[in-house]
Amino acid sequence: MKIGFDPNKAVGLYDAAGKEIKKKNAARSSGESFDRISISPEAQKFRQAAEFSGAVRAALNQETDAGLIADIKQRVAAGEYHVPSGKVADAILKYAESTEA
Repeated sequence: MKIGFDPNKAVGLYDAAGKEIKKKNAARSSGESFDRISISPEAQKFRQAAEFSGAVRAALNQETDAGLIADIKQRVAAGEYHVPSGKVADAILKYAESTEA
């Protein structure tokens, strides 16, 4: 079986591919965009929750007074520690407002 090979056709294909690459590079440098991504509202909420939990972890990892920690542990064990819900709510609202786009 004989397979015909036309070198001119191969060069023509190579040149066409090169022109296409040049055209895409020119479009990129002019600011055109080919790819787009969209993030669902659910994913945006998940990202916000992840940022919030990261902020909470960072706050908890800050250096604190050992005496304060011991005092809180003792009060929790005795059932005397009260979480000020108003301050928690204010902190959550403040965080939510700071992350709105």
